[in-house]
Amino acid sequence: MQKMERSMKKLKKEMEEIGEEQKQIKEGQRQVREKFEAMEEECKQLRMETWQITM
Repeated sequence: MQKMERSMKKLKKEMEEIGEEQKQIKEGQRQVREKFEAMEEECKQLRMETWQITM
């Protein structure tokens, strides 16, 4: 019975670690998405400036 309890505790710990890793991955994805959105906005601004210069 103790072996089973140890296995369950180990499994629970591993699941907690996986959950934490998933949170970190989601945060990283959010940061990347924000950076891409900022780059898209900058490109939009540059296109507008270029258009204004050529007119």
